[in-house]
Amino acid sequence: MTTTRARQVRGGWVAVMVMVTIIGSAAPAAAEDRKVALERLSGPGADEVRDALIRVFTDQEGYRIIPDRRISTTAKKLGVSTDSSEGYAAIAKELGVVAFVGGTISGGKKSRAAFWVRNGADGEVLVEGAFSGANAGALAANVNETFWKRMGNALSEAKAPAGGSGGGGETVSDTSQGSGGDGAGERASTGRGGPDAEVARSGDQDDASEDEARSGERPVALDIQVGARLFTRKLTYTDDIYGALRPYSLSGAPAPGFALDWFPAAHAASGPLANIGLTAAGESAVLLGSTASSGAEYPTTSASFMLGLRYRFLFDELEASGTAAYGTQSFAIKDASPTEKRPPIPNVDYKYLRLGAAARAALGARVSLLASASYLVVLSSGEISEAAYFPRSTAAGVDAAVGLAYGLGNGLEARVGADVRRYFYTMNPTKTDATVAGGAVDQYLALTLGVAYRMGGTR
Repeated sequence: MTTTRARQVRGGWVAVMVMVTIIGSAAPAAAEDRKVALERLSGPGADEVRDALIRVFTDQEGYRIIPDRRISTTAKKLGVSTDSSEGYAAIAKELGVVAFVGGTISGGKKSRAAFWVRNGADGEVLVEGAFSGANAGALAANVNETFWKRMGNALSEAKAPAGGSGGGGETVSDTSQGSGGDGAGERASTGRGGPDAEVARSGDQDDASEDEARSGERPVALDIQVGARLFTRKLTYTDDIYGALRPYSLSGAPAPGFALDWFPAAHAASGPLANIGLTAAGESAVLLGSTASSGAEYPTTSASFMLGLRYRFLFDELEASGTAAYGTQSFAIKDASPTEKRPPIPNVDYKYLRLGAAARAALGARVSLLASASYLVVLSSGEISEAAYFPRSTAAGVDAAVGLAYGLGNGLEARVGADVRRYFYTMNPTKTDATVAGGAVDQYLALTLGVAYRMGGTR
């Protein structure tokens, strides 16, 4: 029996291992994260300003944002309120946060914001600062550019209460406060951040439900990834009673591709509609060819595409989702020339419905775990299920993936992952068939490297 193998691409594997080492060495330890609770902002342009604050902390090493609804739900659990420094300290101890960041936003001829930073250890205000811009967009840009310069020193000094899990009060960023916007930050000893502070605090509304608290958060609206998969393939048969079937193995080939999740309503709103999205992915292999044991080489192609719907469920540190999609995947060996016909290995052209689930779990300030699994309802398989091979065959498939995402700032992430896809056949042959086998397995293993951009949201 002759085995046909694809040409190996060793250089690609070396590059993958180098990038994995770089990404892995750069990831911070989750134990060092300094948790900062971001209070709800209200007023004209609040969403833009909140997004700017999220970007500020994303760009700082070792910080992790706790959403505002955790403040209100924890306050209810403990029976405290954010009307007092003691209430803030109790919440900080429960959540393990080193600081709270809150503020108010007002409009008029100019957009203005007043922010304050509270120390987690005692709930007292460490610093206040005023920011302004010609409009909401300009205000958000001012916050993005100057917030850390002016208020980062106080955040670095903030400490979690004794017994909390906020990572201690060590200095993470030695930035000094400077001028910017409409005023410099000063240390304050007042118990609250200004006469209008209650407008921004969801914790003050003790009768608000958790759903109301959640409504202040907007989830990510767009997640798009580009990169490449370095994949292998192995096609084998079982119960080949005549020994006439030729297996196939692919040692490794790169396939540039993309993956997209888009939630249109999340650009402007939160709630159930913001969690309904479109999902798509596609790839096409390059540098791929097949070589028979005789030395003959054959052009080879491999490509896939998927399009469907996704619905997600948002939890404290977890995003889970379900997917229903239609997809295709092909792998074909072609004739080397008009006189050099390809070997008798059936090409495949899968059409399937994909029913799956996925999850994204935060492991730290910048690191998230990605995982997914799916069942493939195979509608057709291509040449392998035609009369020349196995016309009565049935097929199904499964796939699973796991990976890590590392935040680079400004919505960008570096991602590395591994996945497996496995199609399995029952051939249902008869004695009169040209080829006879009990079953087959068509398996693909891959390692993925990519860069992603996540737009919008506070999660």
